Amino acid sequence: MSYDIYFEVDGGNGPITLDMGSFNYTYNLSEYFKDITGKHLSDWNQMEAGEFMDATLRGLQMEAHPERYQHGSGLKPESEYEPGNGWGSVRTARHFLWELCLACAKAPNARLRVT
Repeated sequence: MSYDIYFEVDGGNGPITLDMGSFNYTYNLSEYFKDITGKHLSDWNQMEAGEFMDATLRGLQMEAHPERYQHGSGLKPESEYEPGNGWGSVRTARHFLWELCLACAKAPNARLRVT
């Protein structure tokens, strides 16, 4: 199973989906995403893109520089997030988050739609 993420804005008569690219990732790394962003993938639904971007960038910064934080990053070793079935990896999940943050920067007031 995987999650698809879209960007929506209020169009007056209902939401309008923005063409921000395709964002899809396996649920296998959902624990990693939760530890980075503070929320499960499904909890991103209806989150403002700018809020998601801020939380994600903080988590990625903690991951990259745990020595800067009083209690470290709080993340498990990377190998503990790697799925046993080989679908997804921390490396590709991190890339996915960076790409999603770049899209969020272009439409910070949009809402994320997670299906």
